Amino acid sequence: MKKGNGSTENEESELQKELRVLREQAKKSALLEQENEQLKKKLENSEREIEKLKYMLFEANYQLGQWKKRFFGSTTERFVPCYADQLVMDLELTPLVAAETEPVKIEYLRKLPSTEDKSKPVRLHLPEHLKREVTEIYPEGDLSRMVYMGKQVTERLEVTPQSFKVIQEIRHKYMDVENGRKIITPALPERALFKTIAGPGLIADMLVAKYVDSLPITRQLSRFVRMGITIAKSTVNGWIKNTCEFLEPLYNLHIKAVLSSNYLQVDETPVKVLDQSKDAGIRRSYHWVYYSPPDKLVMFDFQQGRDKTAPRKYLKTFKGTLQTDAYAAYNQFDTPGVTMAGCLAHSQRKFAEAQDNDPMARIALSEFQQIYAIEHNAKIKELSQDQLKKERQKNAMPIFTRLKLWMEDYRSKTTPSSPMGKAIGYFMNNWKRLTAYLDNGQTLVDNNPVERAIRVSAIGKRNFLFHGAHEGGQWAAMLYSFFGTCKLHQINPLEWLTDVLIRMPEYQKDKFTDLLPQNWSPLITT
Repeated sequence: MKKGNGSTENEESELQKELRVLREQAKKSALLEQENEQLKKKLENSEREIEKLKYMLFEANYQLGQWKKRFFGSTTERFVPCYADQLVMDLELTPLVAAETEPVKIEYLRKLPSTEDKSKPVRLHLPEHLKREVTEIYPEGDLSRMVYMGKQVTERLEVTPQSFKVIQEIRHKYMDVENGRKIITPALPERALFKTIAGPGLIADMLVAKYVDSLPITRQLSRFVRMGITIAKSTVNGWIKNTCEFLEPLYNLHIKAVLSSNYLQVDETPVKVLDQSKDAGIRRSYHWVYYSPPDKLVMFDFQQGRDKTAPRKYLKTFKGTLQTDAYAAYNQFDTPGVTMAGCLAHSQRKFAEAQDNDPMARIALSEFQQIYAIEHNAKIKELSQDQLKKERQKNAMPIFTRLKLWMEDYRSKTTPSSPMGKAIGYFMNNWKRLTAYLDNGQTLVDNNPVERAIRVSAIGKRNFLFHGAHEGGQWAAMLYSFFGTCKLHQINPLEWLTDVLIRMPEYQKDKFTDLLPQNWSPLITT
């Protein structure tokens, strides 16, 4: 019995040992499974991180490519479709039918080909309005026995460098001996700026050079020094300040003229202004630009910010068509009485940027090209607003419909954050505004005209970098408004400003509108 009990105890101890081993193995197995799960999670996280880094690398390369194009590539937005591998929409839609035209008899004069060598350069014909200084040249020797056969005129273009002159106004004084020995001195004629040595022509020349030709004041003064004239920059700044204050009533009338339009295009551009209250010493401010296509008027307004309060200053009571980009600050004006129109050029640019990432973007670019072709042909035909509206409804609306159906189908094949996804999202989110021009022959297809008006400000920022104070930003807005309108009406800004500075001091205030660029005509002197 004792022997049996001993064997039983040995068996129990061996079982316990095996049990402990199994438990330890189970623990190790659980730990291994736990470690395996952790490694799986780390692997998944690593894979997600790798995908994220790949996307970030793609975005960085894409943005780098866009910046390279902006700085080193061509800035044209022209798109030339490649018909060899033309991409097409997989949609069954009725193709556009060309508008029927009546046969017209066309007559023209054809110039016969010249027998002269085409490689020989052709001399430029000089304008007739330029002053001619004539020098007569005769052959040497006795000409009395010769027969005159005519003359051969050779012209050369020459320039007289900028020159200064001093205008003296001598006022003669008299004493009235019979009337208490009273001294009589004639008054100076009325002028825009008193107590300054600058004449209206000099001030106008400097302002046009800066705000039309983007030549900073310091460079202009350097040119003056080479001609023996030294003027302090602070003195010139005083001239500019006094001139702008003098022109302020005219600027207020110009603002009223622009805002009286029932169709405005609005855009904004950043400008830098010196501000010692900022850490970097520079504040980022904005010029808000308002353009009236029917009247060809442009108006710049200086604001310290880009929030929605800035355009509210002038647009809170506006009624009509307001054409802008998709910036959210303009959404507040989407009210009854205001038709919001979008800019097709902005949408086109997004697809142009996306075509390197997704060749299917060329489909949209090709369709946009057809839309712009309709506008170009209508301009050549000089269609009225009603005719243009019908032309758009007939030919442009089917293109927009086709584009929308294609984008709705292709949108699911792209990611919203990709360049193509962003381009499609912009088009679809702004569908109503992008197609608003179809219902109004007066509305343009894009707001490129206001962007062209801003271009002079962009060039100026590259040359004089920043405005010295907030007042400088306001003065620039005023002068950009006047000179931009002069350009739209093909008026020489130097002639206009010189004439206004001469005539305005004695002009009737209720007739100041006659001096605005769009109403101005030069004074005829006999």
